[in-house]
Amino acid sequence: MLEQLKSELEDIAFMLGEDANRKEIHSKVIKCLLLVEGVSANSSHEVSDVEEINKVSRRLRMWAKPERQAQYNSQILNAFLELSSSGEVNITEKDLSDKLGNPDWFSSNYVQMKAKADKNHGKVFDTSSGYIKIWEPICSAVDEYGRKVFNIGI
Repeated sequence: MLEQLKSELEDIAFMLGEDANRKEIHSKVIKCLLLVEGVSANSSHEVSDVEEINKVSRRLRMWAKPERQAQYNSQILNAFLELSSSGEVNITEKDLSDKLGNPDWFSSNYVQMKAKADKNHGKVFDTSSGYIKIWEPICSAVDEYGRKVFNIGI
């Protein structure tokens, strides 16, 4: 994790030298903050699976409301569910970003949806297989979300 943090910080330093896009730099900084959060969580209070499951379940009920569908986290999850229900099996981060039209906000919000941390959107995705999957402990909550938003299950 520290190696990844070092690499991200080097990328940011290089981007600053090139006067890169502010949104791209912001995204990299968010990734670094999440990595730091992960390092500090390992040394202090680690978010338990139960805490994360409860947080995500509460948030999914909120995200399913029509007035919350414009939120980035809802848009990302909706795009994933749409790809899944269309028969896509091996969904990548690029597939998801492409489905959303490659918005500037995608990376910084998506990274928060695949990590357990005190201050994140909530761990919804698992990428340990190299492809995006719904994090197993919250599958039933995502099923409920899908039924409310699209009338589908995963």
